[in-house]
Amino acid sequence: MPEPVGFGQRLAQHAISRPDEVAIEFISLNYKRTQISWKQLESATNRLARLIQARGGTKGSMVVVALRNSIEHYSLALAAWKVGACVITLNPEAPKPERDRILGLVHAPLLVGDWSDSRPLGALTVSDLVEASRFSDAQLQPVVSEPGLAVPTGGSSGSPKLVLRLGPWIRKPGEFTALEQLAGLEPFQRQLVLGPLFHNAPFTWSHAGLFEGHRLTVMERFDPLLAAELLESEAIEFAFMVPTMMARIARTPGIAGRDLSHINSIFHAGGPCPAWVKRAWMDLLTPSKIREGFGPSEGFSTTVIRGDEWLKHPGSVGRPQMCEIRILDDDLQPVPVGTVGEIFGRPLNQEQAAYVYIGAPAAKSATDGFFSAGDLGWIDSEGYLYIADRRSDLILRGGANVYPAEVEGALSEHPDIADVAVIGLPHPDLGRTVHAIIQMAAERQPLSADVLDEWVRSRLAGYKAPSSYEYVRNLPRDDAGKLRRTKLAAEWGPSERNVLRPRRNLGAQQARSR
Repeated sequence: MPEPVGFGQRLAQHAISRPDEVAIEFISLNYKRTQISWKQLESATNRLARLIQARGGTKGSMVVVALRNSIEHYSLALAAWKVGACVITLNPEAPKPERDRILGLVHAPLLVGDWSDSRPLGALTVSDLVEASRFSDAQLQPVVSEPGLAVPTGGSSGSPKLVLRLGPWIRKPGEFTALEQLAGLEPFQRQLVLGPLFHNAPFTWSHAGLFEGHRLTVMERFDPLLAAELLESEAIEFAFMVPTMMARIARTPGIAGRDLSHINSIFHAGGPCPAWVKRAWMDLLTPSKIREGFGPSEGFSTTVIRGDEWLKHPGSVGRPQMCEIRILDDDLQPVPVGTVGEIFGRPLNQEQAAYVYIGAPAAKSATDGFFSAGDLGWIDSEGYLYIADRRSDLILRGGANVYPAEVEGALSEHPDIADVAVIGLPHPDLGRTVHAIIQMAAERQPLSADVLDEWVRSRLAGYKAPSSYEYVRNLPRDDAGKLRRTKLAAEWGPSERNVLRPRRNLGAQQARSR
């Protein structure tokens, strides 16, 4: 059996065994293709590693990569690992205050990024990387990063913080974790990278694939039509997506006529997946090729479910994998089967979730080593987990719990609706009311509040139906398809907007587009 090696050392092995094969193909939004072979990638990362060393980078240093999707993003991460540094991925489009809060958590990091506003003192840009050409591309002495990755998180639940993965940044070639096996990751696949590399999932899944000899096809930015074309033309076998991406690809004209037979697995996570989206992809492929995962970046709880299993347990995110899960009430006491509570998890192998927070206290904990990331859900009699929502997004309407994800799922089924966000608004009597913010599909006219109301009430209990609706041109999702409901709710001002209300409330008013 092969011994565990670092990611940089594994790259060197691929460069020797398959030097001229394409390692990464980058696709820009104007369809321009740029390729790099394993030998070229090895040469570039060795030069960059020496540039990092010349700038003071060494084992234990922090290297912040704040770039858009690119071959350079991968090269810099691999180069950092070759000198034993820890990589921090950062959104290059993050507002300066948010960026500065993250950077303020790290001592003397080496920064590489392109920013539209003021450039941090001492930061390198992509154009500065040409300086690496003056260094040797010979192999470096193997060094293992420990730790190897720190992930910014916390945007949905508080101030930004870093989750620092502990332990050596190594893996054994050909040996996959239980999660990777259930997700459908295999050696030497063709993987499509749709999401931004500053997010944990696209970054880690694609680097795991690169370690295992994947040919990566990397999109500059997600575009549903381009993604649909690449899935077919590049004979993609594995891809990680979030539900928003899946929904937009599923509604791409002609998607049902494309040859997607080579796909082995579409693995999705990062938010609740509406049932219609899941079923649409099962129709495009087969149920067994659609895999869903749930779990926080910290890694203390993980579930996975395949599509054929989901059909028997619709709405579930699966059973615990490599962990134990408990559902507890506000007093940290277990709740009965089928009752919503807060999800707490504990890994069976403590090294599996070895992490620390930088810039925040430890995760909420119960007894016996169980931790929570603030998600709500319940478990059925067979041990399958179902997600309700994040505690911070829960809408308490007149004493009844309304979970935004459930209402969003019902509204998103409407073929004229492209996107939707549901938030809670203050109400003097009920405490909170349900408000839906809707983005219509291209060339579709806004629907009346009564039509929307009837649509939701035919699918959900009446008290979950929104009391008001609003139309916007675009919902502010990030490149990973994530939407911060708490931020939307905080920015909403009743005096600033006109909304539609069903006749059961106050009579229709004209919607305002923005």
